[in-house]
Amino acid sequence: MSKKRIAFYNIGCRTNIAEIEEWIFDLNPDLFEVSTQNPDYVIINTCSVTSKAAGKSRAKVNKII
Repeated sequence: MSKKRIAFYNIGCRTNIAEIEEWIFDLNPDLFEVSTQNPDYVIINTCSVTSKAAGKSRAKVNKII
């Protein structure tokens, strides 16, 4: 079985960065590799306390899809 590529994007605070680092650490390296090149899965971790942050989150999602 080939590895699936997974991309992580952060829009938000340092807490979001720490969360993504934990998720990457917990990934099974036999099943997944972290890559933004033609990923099979995309995880966007956002924090939208302000309307500006919410707009950035929507823009990132629209760019990816």
